[in-house]
Amino acid sequence: MRLFNHRLFPFACITVISLLGALFFIMSALRATHGTPTTPLDDAFIHFQYAKQIAQGHWFTYFPGAPISSGDTSFLYPLLLALGFDAGFTGLSIIWFAYALAFFCLVGTGYLIFKFGLYFKLPRAYALTFALLTVSNGWLLWGYFSGMEIALQTFFLLAALYIALIEINTQQLKWLPLWLLALTLIRPEGFIASAIISVWILAQHFFRGKKIKNWQGAFVPFLTYGGQLLFYYFTTGEWNSNTFILKTWWYVISPHGISSSAFFNKLLSLSIVLAHFLPKEIAYFANDIGLMSFVGLAAILAGVIFARKQELARVFPLTVSWVIIFMVEFLALLNIYAVTEVTRRRYFIFLVPMAIFFTLYAVIEITGWFNKKLIPVFLVFFTILSLANTVYFARAYALDNQNIFEMHFKVAEWIQKNTAPNDVIAMNDAGVIPYLTDHPFFDVMGLVTNRVARAVHEGPSAFFQYITSLPPAERPAYFIIFPGWFDTTDSGRVQEERALLRLLGAPIAHFTVSNASIVPFSTMSVFKPK
Repeated sequence: MRLFNHRLFPFACITVISLLGALFFIMSALRATHGTPTTPLDDAFIHFQYAKQIAQGHWFTYFPGAPISSGDTSFLYPLLLALGFDAGFTGLSIIWFAYALAFFCLVGTGYLIFKFGLYFKLPRAYALTFALLTVSNGWLLWGYFSGMEIALQTFFLLAALYIALIEINTQQLKWLPLWLLALTLIRPEGFIASAIISVWILAQHFFRGKKIKNWQGAFVPFLTYGGQLLFYYFTTGEWNSNTFILKTWWYVISPHGISSSAFFNKLLSLSIVLAHFLPKEIAYFANDIGLMSFVGLAAILAGVIFARKQELARVFPLTVSWVIIFMVEFLALLNIYAVTEVTRRRYFIFLVPMAIFFTLYAVIEITGWFNKKLIPVFLVFFTILSLANTVYFARAYALDNQNIFEMHFKVAEWIQKNTAPNDVIAMNDAGVIPYLTDHPFFDVMGLVTNRVARAVHEGPSAFFQYITSLPPAERPAYFIIFPGWFDTTDSGRVQEERALLRLLGAPIAHFTVSNASIVPFSTMSVFKPK
């Protein structure tokens, strides 16, 4: 009993369970790739490539001699990875550095969930149970150890909310502006969350009579994000990142419609898209969390309502602020084209910890109405569901890593053996191959190659015209692509896309996966146009 009450006991438990979860996922992946470390997403290697370039003094360029590009959605993550390169984590060993960052964020996530439990007056044992069920959640573990910035994004959001609870309620800002700065730099969604917190601060100070010291710190997210937009504009000529231009419905949607205003037509079309995808995405979110696949969003909202009773007098209520963040972020993320794609709906993962927290809060509150002795029984039941979810995502994680190993790593080997060092390689996937080969690279989707994303949206003819307008030395010598990208069933573009595919000539090599899970097509082919 004395051990349970020790102040370090929760932290130790969270650390042990986090370590077991990390090892379970990582070892599953290594078995699938015969001991070669990789990631379940090609996109993670985009971060690694930018980080390698930064460590070598080529800031935000994708390969030596390339211009600055905005293919890395995160400003902060590649900078942290660059520290790993400087410390000697080069080549594939940078993945172990990314794992270490993810592990520390996982432990921090669990401990913050535990602290939130105490904030809402939960018994210590329940607060710890909530934390352990969070750090062992399969969807969360998949995201944290994907090599992406998901772990940092999630931890920074929770940390910003926790610091906001302390400093806004005591009406004195100290460290919160720094956390809002970090949250803004890690992802565009981080700016949305930090902006909501900042607006709350300014509203309390100016309209609710709460004189908050150092309130000027609330402007940090807006200044930071404005600085990012200026950086994009002066380095690439675009006000937004290449990723935003390529992946958001705002740029995909045609401006034609019922009005003479292109802006109004896009806004109307985007609203229709959001309304179409919203119910489906909420269901996906519920199912992927695993704890609440049969009750969905209602469980989260019920937990928020129950928890709200504990903080009615607070200047900064966590319940209200998190619901606003959740709703705004959810709608914003639906603007990402194909957000339900095969990449495990990774954009939503940073919302998972608090969703689990409020779901479990609803469980113990509702169970307590009938018989408080049943609460441990229901927590055991949800633990079993959580473990099943963890096993499912661990298997998916292993298979996803195997996909990248079987296809992208083999393509990199082929390039090293069959191409000249200065041959420009054009590809759909911009991550693994450039990182492992150090070749000049052309991104046919436009993430890391400037001004291509708009041509992609304008259609195959515009894309082909852009390619042929390049100086001969910059034109791709090889196209290594998923033929399916350019052979769709879209009646409006199918002929153009098939014509473009024919211009590339006959494929000279193929790379396939045994069971496609994370790659969009099972075959990637090499073309050498004449």
